[in-house]
This record gives sequence, C-alpha cells and structure tokens, in this order.
Amino acid sequence: MYRDLAGGRRGFADNGGTFSNIDFPGASGTQAYGVNDAGQVVGDYFDAASVEHGFVSSGGTFTAIDFPGATGTAAAGINAAGDIVGVWSDATASHGFLLQAGVFTPINFPLATSTTAIGISDTGEIAGFYDDAGGNSHGFIYASGAFSTVDVAGARGTQLSRVKNAGLVTGVYTDALNGQHGLTGQ
Repeated sequence: MYRDLAGGRRGFADNGGTFSNIDFPGASGTQAYGVNDAGQVVGDYFDAASVEHGFVSSGGTFTAIDFPGATGTAAAGINAAGDIVGVWSDATASHGFLLQAGVFTPINFPLATSTTAIGISDTGEIAGFYDDAGGNSHGFIYASGAFSTVDVAGARGTQLSRVKNAGLVTGVYTDALNGQHGLTGQ
C-alpha cells in the first residue's frame, strides 16, 4: 500500500520489478494484502461512505467480499485453491472468516474478545491472532477444526500473519519493553 499525492490509499503489485496499481473501481482507497501463485489478489477498499469491503481481483476483474451482516470486511490471505481468509466486524468485535467455494465460515477463537485470520496455506491451515479478555494478543493456527495457540515465550503479545505449506509461520511479537520483532518458526 502507498499513499498517492492526494493522500489516498492505493494497492499495488510487483511483478518482476514492474509495479501496477490495484484500485477497486469507484473506491476512495484500496489496500492489497495477499496474493497467490495464480496472481489472485485480496485486500480491502473503502467506498464513498467510508465503509470497508474486502475484495478479490483475478485477471483484473474485481469482486467485492462482504461477510453477511458485517459493518466492515477485509480479505487478508488467499491460497492456491482460491480459499480466502480475513476479518469482519460487527457492533461488538472483530471476527475471522474463511470464504471457501462461495461459503463463509466464521473463525472465532473460543472466549476471545476478537479474532483476526490473516494467512492460509494451500493445505488449509489458517494463521492469525486473537485478543483475550485482558487485551493481550496471541497467535493461532486453525487446522482440521481445531485451534492451537502460538505465543513467543516472555512476549506481551504474539500475532501470526502467514503459514506456509510446510507449517512455517511468520508474524510479529511485542516484548516486555513494547518493542516489536518479526518472528518465524514452526
């Protein structure tokens, strides 16, 4: 994402050193968050009323993604099969979602105050983070219908952003002094 001269948010893609804009038609701002090997891009855009919507762009054709009943939706990751993960909001919290074959499935970590799904592997593992009642962030992997918490030892918070087919994860953690650090591991 970059900001243009007017301050608008613009998505872009880099294909071998050639940059191209990704702009949802009629949007006041567009952000691209994920891409698969087929070149399908996911992200979010804001309409004229400043409402956030997710999108997928395939071959230059944009399709809006709106979780039913949501006040806002953002698509964050896409795998080779075209399965999409992201986050949607309602009046009380943020929730993760999986969009697979046109069907939305909510992804909510048990007892969490909010859940965000960010990455999905080609094998269907979902990476993200959730906030507990104390406001602390914890990374998670969701696979085969079960959640696993992933926390960096001694960290104040952990957020996973991607999971690869071999189970390798990336993300960020916050240390005891509020410094942020990238992470990778299995």
